[in-house]
Amino acid sequence: MRKLLIFTAVALLAIVEVVAQRTKAEIFANDELARGVYRFYPTEFKEQTPVPKGYKPFYISHYGRHGSRYIEKEHEIDVVAKVMDRAAREGAFTEFGKEYYLRWKEAEAICRGRAGMLTQTGVEQLRQIANRMYHTYPEIFKGRHHITSLATYVPRVLLSMNSFTNEMVRLNPKLRFTIDTGVPHQGYLNPYCYDNDRALGLRVDKCRYPKAEWVKGWQEYLYKTVDPMTTLRRIFKKEFADSISEKDAWVMSLHRNASSLAGTPASHIVLSDAFTAEENYLWWRMINLRYYIERGNSGIDGGFLSDINDRLMAKIIDDADVAIYTEKPTATLRFGHDGVIIGLLNSMGVGGWAERFASYDEVEERFRDFDIPMASTLMFVFYRNKEGDVLVKALLNEEEIELPVKSATKPYYRWSDVRQDWVVRLQNSQLYDYSTGVLRLKK
Repeated sequence: MRKLLIFTAVALLAIVEVVAQRTKAEIFANDELARGVYRFYPTEFKEQTPVPKGYKPFYISHYGRHGSRYIEKEHEIDVVAKVMDRAAREGAFTEFGKEYYLRWKEAEAICRGRAGMLTQTGVEQLRQIANRMYHTYPEIFKGRHHITSLATYVPRVLLSMNSFTNEMVRLNPKLRFTIDTGVPHQGYLNPYCYDNDRALGLRVDKCRYPKAEWVKGWQEYLYKTVDPMTTLRRIFKKEFADSISEKDAWVMSLHRNASSLAGTPASHIVLSDAFTAEENYLWWRMINLRYYIERGNSGIDGGFLSDINDRLMAKIIDDADVAIYTEKPTATLRFGHDGVIIGLLNSMGVGGWAERFASYDEVEERFRDFDIPMASTLMFVFYRNKEGDVLVKALLNEEEIELPVKSATKPYYRWSDVRQDWVVRLQNSQLYDYSTGVLRLKK
C-alpha cells in the first residue's frame, strides 16, 4: 500500500509538471501571451455549434471589458522612471542598459499622462466585436428593438461603450438605446470600487496587493521562482542594481510597462528584451498568480473576494427574467473591467476560474490571465422555441464555454437549470444574503 501511495504521489507530480510545461511551451511559442491581460483580443474564432432545431435567439446578456489601453496607473511609469533617470545621472547603465534607456525614454514620452486611457486600437476592438455580434444575431439587432447599455464611469470604459453602441447604430439606425452609467450601476459592474460601500471597499483594499497578508508568502514564492537581479544586472551595473529597493516590485513594474505598449502608439518600441524568454514566462507566472489570489477562488480572507462578484450574477438573473417575460428581442450590454469577468466566471463555477488549487505551482494549468485579454467579452445568448422553452449558451471571447450544469445539448443549456444552479450558489454566498431572492450584503 505504501509503495502504491508513493507511486501515485510521484505520478500526480509528474502530471502537474507536464501540464505546467504545456503552458510554458505556449508562452515560448507566442510571447504575446506573456503580456497577460494586456494581450490583444483574438481575431479568429471557431465555428459555433448549430442551434437546436426550433430555437431562435431573442436576448443577449453581455459583460465586456474595455479595449486596449495604456498602462493602468501613472505610478507604474513613475516607479520605473525614477530608477532609470537616477541611473542615467550616475552613469550606472551597462552597455545594453544605455541603449535600453533611450528606448524607455521614447516610450515614456508617448505614454506619460495617458495612464489608463483607451487607445485607438481599443476603440477599433469594440467596434469589431459589435459588428460581429450584430451580424451573428440579426434576430436581436435588426428592427426597431430596445437595447440597454451600461458602463462604469471610468473614461476608457465609457469610450469603449461609445464605440460599441455607435457601430450598432451605424448598422441599424432604428435601434433604440438606453445608455447609463454612475454609482447606481457601479456596485455590480465593478464591485471592487469604493463607491459601492465604503466598509466593503476598505475590506477589499486590505485583501489586495501590496497591503494584504498574503503578499509576504507570495514574495517568498517569487524569490524561489525568479531572481529579479538577473534583469537588474542586465540593465544596471552591479553596485547600482544592488542598491535598488523593492527589487521584485520594480522589475514587475518594468514587465508591466513593457507588456502595456501593445496597442498604443508606442507599440513599435521593444522593451521586453530586458527579459529572457524564461524570465518573461516566470514574471507572467507571478503576475498571473496575483490575479488568482485576488480574483479567483483562492480563499483569501475566508473566501470574501471569491464571492464579491455574486452581485453581478444576481443582476444577470434579474435582467434575464425581465427579458424573458417581455418576450421581445433585446440585449443588455454591460461594460467594465477584466477582474470582474474573472470573478464572475468564478462565481458561476466555470472551469479553472473557480478552482482552489492545493499549491501555487498548479495555478497556471487552469487559471491563465491571458485568457482575459483587452476587450474580453463574456455573453449569454438566450434562445426560445414556439413552446416557450428557453435555452442559454455562454461564450467567452466569442468562443463557446461549458457551464457546470447537465445538458443533453451542450453548449446549450436549459435556462431554468442554469438559473437554479446560480441561485444555489448565491444562497451559499459568504458575502451576500439571498434568502429572500434579493441580494443583500451580510452584516
